[in-house]
Order: sequence, then C-alpha cells, then structure tokens
Amino acid sequence: MPELGLWHQYDDARLSIIRKVLDPQWKLTVWNKDDGASALAQLRQRADAIVSMSWNESMMPAQNLKLIHLPGAGLDAIDFSVVPSGCSVCNVYEHEIGIAEYCLAAILEIEVGVSKMHSNMSSGNWEGSFVLDSGPHGELYGKTAGIIGYGRIGSETARRLKAFGVKVMARTRTPSRVDEFVDDIGPMDDLESMLGVCDYVIVACPLTDATRDLMNAERFASMNRDGVLINVGRGSVIDETALYEALVSGKLAAAGLDAWYQYPESGTSRTSTFPSRYPFHELENVV
Repeated sequence: MPELGLWHQYDDARLSIIRKVLDPQWKLTVWNKDDGASALAQLRQRADAIVSMSWNESMMPAQNLKLIHLPGAGLDAIDFSVVPSGCSVCNVYEHEIGIAEYCLAAILEIEVGVSKMHSNMSSGNWEGSFVLDSGPHGELYGKTAGIIGYGRIGSETARRLKAFGVKVMARTRTPSRVDEFVDDIGPMDDLESMLGVCDYVIVACPLTDATRDLMNAERFASMNRDGVLINVGRGSVIDETALYEALVSGKLAAAGLDAWYQYPESGTSRTSTFPSRYPFHELENVV
C-alpha cells in the first residue's frame, strides 16, 4: 500500500477532500509537531509521496520517495540538490483569483482609505469628510499599474485592473505571453522603463537567484514619487532596508505588503512576532 505523508495541520474536512480524489489504495498519514521528530523521520523514510512546502538535507534519507507535492506555488524552500533520485517535485496553482482579489483590495484601500474612515468615525473624528471641506479620496480609474512577473497571478490581477479603467503594463521572463488584459509587455531587463511611469507596481514574480533584491534602492529611485508598491511574491524579492528607507523618506508613497521577512516559528505565539527587523508596523503608509 503506497503512503502519502502530510505535514502539519490537516483537519477532517481537508482530509476528506483528499480521500475523494486519491486512489483508495493509498494510506494517508498526517504528521503534527506534537508527534515528534522521530515520527517525522520514520514517515519520510516510508512515504512514497510527501506534501510539504520545504525540502532540505535534514529531511534525508527518504529512499521510497517518488513525489514531493507543494501545497503552494513557490519553490524557493526546495533544495533540489538533495531531492532523492527519481523523485518529482510538483507545485500548484488555482490560488491566483484570491491573490488577484487581495491586490485589488490593497490598492483600493490605499486609494480610498475605508479603514481610516471607519477608525476616524468610530472615535468621532470627521477628518477627511466633505463637511470639513476635505479633499476627495483617490480614484483608481485612469491610473497606470505595472506588474512584475506575468504568470497566472499577474494575468488575473490585470483582468481586474482593466475593469477599473487602469492601464496595465507588465515585465516578465516570457514577454511573448500576451493577452487582452495587458497594454504594454516587455522583458525583465526593461524594468526601468515601466517603473518610472506607473502609479502602482505589483510584484508577482517567484523568488529566484535572478529576482532576489530585484527591487532595490536604485529601482525605488526610478519610480514615481507618488508610486505605490504591492508585493504578493516573496519578501526577499524586495530589499528590506531599501523598502523601509523609501517609505520613510517619501521616495515611495505607500506599500501594500502580503509577503514579509520574518515569520513566527510553528507553535509559537502569533502575536509576538513582527514581520521585519524594521518597524513597518509603525508606518501609516503601509497596508
């Protein structure tokens, strides 16, 4: 009987979905942290397939392993040099709609500021209201957005931006991949020509050796001073120090950040870990 090893939290509802689509001859084994390291080591040695976002030298030996299946898209936590011989690595997609909706939610929050309006009204503060002759909030219509990395997430984000009347540009490793949602597409080495004309720059590319610190101080300097950065890729695609300094100095107007630099260890308090060594959480121009 082949065995599928699943790491971390898989409740009965999620397991029932897997059982429906998996051949019934397969045995499903879920490992949780409470089971201990020895149980995990035994599972790795037995399993024919493993569901995990990471793989490194400490996870060997795994002599029966034929498949490492990632429940996400990013491959940056897989050390391919120690993947067992004859073992395939498979990632997934179909989360692009949710991520594209997140991009639009972050952009609209920066433009319109609904959460600040709510916070002000909850405390009796009418700042920003027309009754105090405040100016209008932002408007997405007519703006220009540039997408770095034009895969499934980039395309679905562009589809939604076009519905708001936004001009969409993209820079990608595969500029031949053109669809009706992008107005201007080019290669990654032509990034600067896009950055300087965009109101919004959306990072949606994978983390690789070529994209690590892709957005650095020089690239921020080439952006519009009213420009906004949205990151739904990986934190390390953007230089951490350069991003913080650009937001503090006003070289960058705002940022919507879904991907970070520090995460809590599994099982620790999720309320005691800030996402960066810099106090991004104190900045009013960060969502």
